[in-house]
Amino acid sequence: MLPFRGRVAFVTGGGTGIGRACAERLVAGGARVMLCGRRAEVLERTAADIGEAAAWVAGDVTRDDDVEAAVAATVARFGRLDLAVNAAGMGSIGSVLNASPADFRQTIDTNLTGVFRSMQCEARAMKAAGGGSIVNVSSIAGALTHRFMSAYCASKAAVNMLTRCAADDLGGHGIRVNAVMPGIVDTDLAVPLTASPEATADYLRCMPLARVGRPIDVAAIVVFLLSDDAAWITGQCVGVDGGHTLRRGPDLVELFRPFLPDQSRACSAASTCSGWVSALATFFQCFFTLPSAPMSTVDRITPVVFLPYIIFSPQAPYFSITARSGSDSSGNGRPYFVVNFRCDSALSAETPRTTVLRAWMSCHRSRKPQASLVQPGVSSFG
Repeated sequence: MLPFRGRVAFVTGGGTGIGRACAERLVAGGARVMLCGRRAEVLERTAADIGEAAAWVAGDVTRDDDVEAAVAATVARFGRLDLAVNAAGMGSIGSVLNASPADFRQTIDTNLTGVFRSMQCEARAMKAAGGGSIVNVSSIAGALTHRFMSAYCASKAAVNMLTRCAADDLGGHGIRVNAVMPGIVDTDLAVPLTASPEATADYLRCMPLARVGRPIDVAAIVVFLLSDDAAWITGQCVGVDGGHTLRRGPDLVELFRPFLPDQSRACSAASTCSGWVSALATFFQCFFTLPSAPMSTVDRITPVVFLPYIIFSPQAPYFSITARSGSDSSGNGRPYFVVNFRCDSALSAETPRTTVLRAWMSCHRSRKPQASLVQPGVSSFG
């Protein structure tokens, strides 16, 4: 039985994680799928893995023209649009005291306005096709506070309400809109959490069904909501979280403390550490955004915004990174990273970038302002 035979789906964030799992399930059910995301090389590889029923288009959900072009490309390629999964998003940290307005805006623009842009274009194409179904990927952070993740929580709570409003707006056109609210799921975006034993343990304490989720756990509910089996369901935000929303939000304070000032200190202390908050926020904004860029310099002082280029470079397994405070080579006072490459025959360019990030995150528990992020001479990242 192929419940999606003859139907066309559009999936943002479709190259990895939950978006990829949804695309795979849709194709298994007979759909043709257009994958959309920022990294062309990841999309191309995923589409090839899924098979000839999958195509891809590069685009950024924070750009109106990109989203319009991606949906138009879907219709041009497959003739119509029936189904959509909006899984593109980003994580962020920062409290009300020390998060910068720029970081807050970036999170909202990606997680909330990006969903709005996508739904608007999708709904217009679905209206022309006679109806359809949209599922937005929200989070338990839309229902439970996550301390020091104010922007992220606000963005996901807004996605939940936007989902309900869109369902009300679009029902008359035969378009259903629902959302899923995953808990902690083993994806690239969740590596900062899953790489921390303390953070993972606290998540598990909050779950009656105590295990880390898998992308397929979420995809199973998404494809149900997209299917005709859910034909009388719209405007719902469904938790897929092992029961996490029955309890409380996770306690991530210790994980984030190295990048946040003591909340009991004066605002002057907050301004001293705000650069570290901005640095980490910039890192996660860029981590899944920037393409590969070869590096050959042995020692380079690098502003934080360029760190993802290094991690994505072919030489990524051969570097060590040291975080410094103070002024970088331009004298602008921002945090920066000193990058040192090494040659270690036990490593290869195939080392997954998620394991690199896990190693990077493992140093955070030292809570030192100046710490080696990936120790030189280590023969394996785990």
